Amino acid sequence: MEGDEGRKKRRERALRLLATREVSQKELADRLRRWGAEVGEAEALVASAREAGLIDEARLARSWVAARKGARGVRALSMELRRRGVPDGEAEGALAAVTGDDQRDAARVLLERAAGRLAGLAPDVARRRAWAMLARRGFGGDVAAEVVDLVLGDGELGGR
Repeated sequence: MEGDEGRKKRRERALRLLATREVSQKELADRLRRWGAEVGEAEALVASAREAGLIDEARLARSWVAARKGARGVRALSMELRRRGVPDGEAEGALAAVTGDDQRDAARVLLERAAGRLAGLAPDVARRRAWAMLARRGFGGDVAAEVVDLVLGDGELGGR
């Protein structure tokens, strides 16, 4: 009887989780395993949730990207979606909505916020640190170069 009670509790916990936020199939299966579900039970619950429309990885990817594109580059967003277990096709579809202008705007805002920390540095040091900050956040080299030039200019902050 403990097995049936445990399965019921895991199912209820899974439904509460699905009611509060979007999760991928992988995330739900991992949670269920942590909660003590056997592989077969976890797979069955994930399939049931997917069939009921409670798991929609395309929707998850779109909302994840929309919420984070202002602070992360496409590379970082892609890695985050992969880590969450979103299939490549769904992730690529969501990432296709991020334009070059979105990336440049986000990188510019991040770099302008960091400008105060870069102000007292030698121009070459400030440019390297700015470039590194943008790279750590997943922005590509072309976006970083353009934004560093725009924000830092020819060695002086605010070189616009």
